[in-house]
Amino acid sequence: MSDDATSIVKQFNNLLVSAHGKYEQKKIVLKKRAKSNLLTSQSNSGKQRTSTRVKLKKADRTINVRRGRTCPNHPGRALKPMEQVSTRTITDLVFTSKGVKKLVTRYVGKQGRCTACATSFSPPAIRAIGSVQKYGHGLQAWVAYHRMALRLPFKKIAQLIEDQFYERITSGQVASLFEQLSRYYVVSEKQLLKKILGSQVIHVDETTINIRGISQYVWVITDGTHVVFRHTESRESTFIHELLDGFDGVLCSDFYAGYDSVECVQQKCWAHLIRDLNDDLRKSPFDLELETFVSAVRDLIVPILEAVDKYGLKVRNLSKFRANVAQFYDCHILGILYHSDLMVTYQKRFLKYRDKLFVFLTQDGIPWNNNMAERALRHIAVQRKISGSFSKEGILRYLIFLGITQSCRFQEKSLLQFLLSGERDVDEFKGKGEFVGWRMH
Repeated sequence: MSDDATSIVKQFNNLLVSAHGKYEQKKIVLKKRAKSNLLTSQSNSGKQRTSTRVKLKKADRTINVRRGRTCPNHPGRALKPMEQVSTRTITDLVFTSKGVKKLVTRYVGKQGRCTACATSFSPPAIRAIGSVQKYGHGLQAWVAYHRMALRLPFKKIAQLIEDQFYERITSGQVASLFEQLSRYYVVSEKQLLKKILGSQVIHVDETTINIRGISQYVWVITDGTHVVFRHTESRESTFIHELLDGFDGVLCSDFYAGYDSVECVQQKCWAHLIRDLNDDLRKSPFDLELETFVSAVRDLIVPILEAVDKYGLKVRNLSKFRANVAQFYDCHILGILYHSDLMVTYQKRFLKYRDKLFVFLTQDGIPWNNNMAERALRHIAVQRKISGSFSKEGILRYLIFLGITQSCRFQEKSLLQFLLSGERDVDEFKGKGEFVGWRMH
């Protein structure tokens, strides 16, 4: 082999040796790096396990509860004492005359074991709290108050809880607290509805609401003191007919045709009628028949409303206007031939509702308008602009609280105090001091 060839072979072998050395060196580096990554991963996983470990909150007070004596599954069977201890920590808000503070309470008690079913049981007081319950009634009431009275979304309420009470809570947990408390007040809603159906006068009205992009309806039923809301997917008034089946009082409503066939005495809202007359007159300023008719309606109703303002809704002061009503119908409704399309419509309207426009002249205490229902709906009309839309489940919980909120408002009682009291009957709740709810101006 020539010298040149020998030199080339040596160079090639040296390259192979060098490449093999670099390869082995790289393998060692990779092994060291893998080992280092493994140690880091184990270290991190250890840290993660440490950070996610449930840490008991520092309790402000500890309450020792009695062990259960008998098995819940086997009445009369005594539980055998055990050394194992059950604990439950509840975070709550305590309201005093000086302010609000967070209170963490830990309930501690020994378990008992049933020899029949071999099941261990926590003390009854701890079982009553529930296995997933972490927050008390005071915090739930605080959440409901901020949601209803202050119209805050759950995300903002969660932020407030963290900022003010150093309690980290998610918006989902806040919504869960709201839901839990709404179930507690289902009984209150039934009581309110029962009292409404026993009243002399019931006001009803409805408004649209957005449920996940679909237009649906919310209805209000009130007697001016108690308020209940209902949700339906359509404007069909079937449930109103079923709800008022057997009602022997007076129903106050607007001119929606769905109310017309309810089998009870009805008073139609003059505020709606006057508003319609004014709107049509404004749109048709050259309709002389309509202008003359509106003037006649004004001459009829203004003296009546002045008497209502002066004497109240008393038949002895209002019955004298029944002759004026008869004269108005003779002169402007019965047998009159109108050429204006608007006037023909109003003529039919006054004929159809003659018996439902002047009930307040024949019975004491019957309002001539439906303002109570409109006032009750005003809250959700504002919330509708803020929230945009609701979920189907969320609107049901919201309406339970809205009925309680507006009932407290109509009775000038503090909503927060009522929620904190734990009572379920708005009428029985007396409140504290001189604190009242929103006044109905």
